[in-house]
Amino acid sequence: LFSIRLRVYMKFIKSISENEMIAEFLKAEITSDRFATGLLTALEQRAAPVRLIEEPNLHSQSENEIRKSVLGQYRGYATDALLFENFPHNVVWQKILLTPAELAEVKYINYDYWNQLSSQTRTPVRAVENIKAGIEVFHENNDKFFAIAKAVAEGRKFPLLILIAKDVNSYRVVLEGHARLTGYMLQPELIPNEVEVIIGYSNDFSHWALY
Repeated sequence: LFSIRLRVYMKFIKSISENEMIAEFLKAEITSDRFATGLLTALEQRAAPVRLIEEPNLHSQSENEIRKSVLGQYRGYATDALLFENFPHNVVWQKILLTPAELAEVKYINYDYWNQLSSQTRTPVRAVENIKAGIEVFHENNDKFFAIAKAVAEGRKFPLLILIAKDVNSYRVVLEGHARLTGYMLQPELIPNEVEVIIGYSNDFSHWALY
């Protein structure tokens, strides 16, 4: 039944390039408390302006190369390290639309913090239940999730979530946007009927430990 729901409701928008995915990834993380410092340091070391992230020109090959190398330096993209250790090189990137129900079924990466926050289910719905119950993991408070939920209620627009999956009938995992996804689930009544996301497909995700 789960795979049938995916086939029926998930809507394809268009194929996109790796460069567009990278630009969206960096745009999201430049405001991250955890990752912005590493990103900005990588930019500074290349004497590259923040404009390359905030207003990316996807038609500029030199810009695309800088953004890819920046993501490689602080997150391990295309260098087989950190988040992207054993990450496939044959990923096909697309933009799709998901229903709120499909969004709720997206899994967190297989990582200790998210596993514990979601009581080993890796689902944002269960994580939100724990957050509302005041459960905190690894002594990290949950303020960031409530801040995102408040911003959603105030109408703020966020960068697209970036997901991955083995194929259209496989479960989807968040690559970038865990905190945003959790914040959205704190305000489920405000989630649009169709949510635009980026997704990458590769059968080789079965070899990525975080899948």
